[in-house]
Amino acid sequence: MDWLKGMNRVVEYIENNLTQPIDYDVPARIVGCSVYEFSRIFSFMVGMSISEYVRRRRLSQAVFDIQNGGEKITDIALKYCYDSPASFARAFKELHGTTPLSARKTNVSLKHCSPLKFTLSIKGVIEMNYKIVEKPAFTVVAHRLRMWNRYEENIDISGLWLEPGNTSDCDYEILQALANDASDGYLGIYSQQYLGRQDYLIAVESDKVAPPGFINYRVPASRWVIITAEKDAHERAMTEWLPASEFKRAGRRFPVIERHVDKGTAKEIWIPIESEADTKRKHDEAMAELAALEALAPRTAPVDFDPKCLKPHPEARTDVSHDDEGNLVMYVAPECGDGRMGTPQAFTLPLKIEMTAKTDGRNLRIYLSGGRDNFSHGGWLMFNSGRRGPYVLRINDPSCANEHWTEGVDNSIPADEFLDVEWILGERVMAVKVNGEVRWAGCDFEYIEALRDGETISGPIYPATGRGSTVTVKSLRITELQ
Repeated sequence: MDWLKGMNRVVEYIENNLTQPIDYDVPARIVGCSVYEFSRIFSFMVGMSISEYVRRRRLSQAVFDIQNGGEKITDIALKYCYDSPASFARAFKELHGTTPLSARKTNVSLKHCSPLKFTLSIKGVIEMNYKIVEKPAFTVVAHRLRMWNRYEENIDISGLWLEPGNTSDCDYEILQALANDASDGYLGIYSQQYLGRQDYLIAVESDKVAPPGFINYRVPASRWVIITAEKDAHERAMTEWLPASEFKRAGRRFPVIERHVDKGTAKEIWIPIESEADTKRKHDEAMAELAALEALAPRTAPVDFDPKCLKPHPEARTDVSHDDEGNLVMYVAPECGDGRMGTPQAFTLPLKIEMTAKTDGRNLRIYLSGGRDNFSHGGWLMFNSGRRGPYVLRINDPSCANEHWTEGVDNSIPADEFLDVEWILGERVMAVKVNGEVRWAGCDFEYIEALRDGETISGPIYPATGRGSTVTVKSLRITELQ
């Protein structure tokens, strides 16, 4: 059922951002999978792409603004993220069959797309062949196709095996020679890796060191549901089998894997899963790690930053001032990225960040950068209401790639009130306290994998908030632990 809950939260995210640019990676983070995987499942369930659904919802809401008659068509076009009135008019006519100006008249037929509501619907007419397997962590040697910001809805992953320039330089004979068992064929791994990278790997399971032109990749230990690859098998597993089972998809640092007997011909699909018992065990492990981390002494004296001395990041376009009590007040313009007021030095893990702050907007953020001028790994914790409070606590991985939604506890947080936030980061745990209470603790994060692979996640700390919002910072303290 977690998948259905996540899909309904995706709808909520879209509804709250119809007048803001939609980051299509966010819905994938909400349900805990890659953009590729999410776009496939969404299209399968809804019958249209997510971008088409967003377009229809915006144009449906735009009708109400037009009929109210209080705003110019130009302003309405910009409000719903169209570059120009002309592009808005074309899209409007394509959906509604008339122009925006004509929609102000009476007796005009228009169309309306209501917000989606995902519910459980078990079809089960066509049987599925599957098995559940526990598999320890294993390594592969792989030819890597680095996709980076490549976002294509309904992309045919199997076609990447044959696409010119992608795999023509993949030496399959070398891969087979390196395989632990050549009879296992090839693995197609769509890996949403840390730091925002999107990779597709053509791989073989192998304990050998990758030769030049290839890479080693570590697949984390997991429980997998292995499904015979048939038409829509992946989509049906997510929308039929998973909601009816006791499992949910494991975090998105776990890839989906296809096993190929021939180049580009999938025989099996492996989907990483975990049960409620698995989730509880991970939570208990996280709480134990947190207790051990909190028992550590400071490596050096805690560093207190005077809010008056916090400096804007060079890329942040914000209005900065201080209130009568000397608190930092930062307004982030709606059209720019997130405002960031950075500390003047780098820090290393394990780390405790304590901040007393409030925001009148939709989130309160603390970025942990990867260097003095780089926040590309940045991460944030969001106290997100969608609109103004009460807030609901949501946690983002410092890799900016995995949003974790807390379940079963009251995560309400008052809006526009000062909060004492403590963010604890270690090599095996991340935890957040609000007003002295542990609100979230977890061990299953992509940044932990990054650390194990030699990445350095250290740098200035940036209090921030979202677009069109004001954040007020009363205090900021950073403590390195040992």
